[in-house]
Amino acid sequence: MKINRIVILALVLITLLSQVAWASPFENIHTKAAILMVADNGQILFKKNANLKLPPASMSKLMTILLALEAVEKGEASLDDEVRISDLAEGMGGSQIWLAQGDLLTLRDLLKAVTISSANDACVAVAEYIGETEYGFIEMMNNKARELGMENTQFFNTTGLPNEGENNYSTVYDMAILARELVTNYPQVLKWSAQQVDYIKNNDLAIYTTNNLLSDYSYATGLKTGWTEEAKFCLTATASKDDTTLISVLMGAENDNDRTTATIKLLNYGFNAFNKVYLVNSQVKIKEVEVAKGKELKVEVETAQAFSPYILRGTKDQIKQEIKITKSLEAPIKKGELVGKLIFKQQGGKVLGQVDLQTAKDIKRANIFVLIFRWIKAFFMNLIYIE
Repeated sequence: MKINRIVILALVLITLLSQVAWASPFENIHTKAAILMVADNGQILFKKNANLKLPPASMSKLMTILLALEAVEKGEASLDDEVRISDLAEGMGGSQIWLAQGDLLTLRDLLKAVTISSANDACVAVAEYIGETEYGFIEMMNNKARELGMENTQFFNTTGLPNEGENNYSTVYDMAILARELVTNYPQVLKWSAQQVDYIKNNDLAIYTTNNLLSDYSYATGLKTGWTEEAKFCLTATASKDDTTLISVLMGAENDNDRTTATIKLLNYGFNAFNKVYLVNSQVKIKEVEVAKGKELKVEVETAQAFSPYILRGTKDQIKQEIKITKSLEAPIKKGELVGKLIFKQQGGKVLGQVDLQTAKDIKRANIFVLIFRWIKAFFMNLIYIE
């Protein structure tokens, strides 16, 4: 009896510890808004006021970096291009690397300065070079935001500095979308943002990071800080552990310590409480669906994609599947036609995700003689049924 009690107590203790480890950090995130996203699939693991519009401060510069790297990829610019610093760029306040009008720096050096030191003068220089004018570049920023689905974002300048009129605004969700687009398509930015110190201008000028997370969290890889008096302390952070990369975004922390502490809590929650599970592969046969006027009367439908979400550890057996066929089929049918969804639901009915269902093969249309024979057969079967 004594051994049984010890075993029961041990099981209870393990359960309680597991619940503590997996508890959402919502109450301990002392910021106006926060979000935690998986980089490879965009899955949201945590959110607090995800769509609250707030000033992003220098996190706005992530869009500047993205557009510049896109221009390089398209061949419209090169990282080795020399950029001449304008009077407007020289006159920028706030964080800067003290560029002077007429200076020549490579686009690479300017982007490093924007990413690592959050340099406003370098940011405007990049904007003018890529967009010809700062105003032209701001239009590019807003067009890209719409393209990415950043529905609650508006840029009025490239740097995130306060305007006399309207200030940039965004949400943690939108900034996470932007960060994911950047690090997924241009991972070289993480090589820059992971540096606590780097050198530009032929190694003559040292630039230092504004991101204290790099020294406080071993898995951190970047990405971009932000601060203004109105925005408070903001941070878009990336971190990688094993084969998982997470993106966290915080806005409106009261101080740098809160910003860093909350980010570490979020990232640890993601790495420790969740694991990736493989729920279904692509091209898995799910069921047969009737086909009207087909040479064959049914066709198998299969998954069009694989689905491997991140879930709280120990909850895989709580996930249920629901098949939803949304299309009536009539021959001829081509392989790969979308006919419905395979929906995965967590406990309580919350949708975890879904994959498309598609036809697994071609189905030819039956010839006229087969169709007539089927009609006659159905006619007489109905008569027999009626009698």
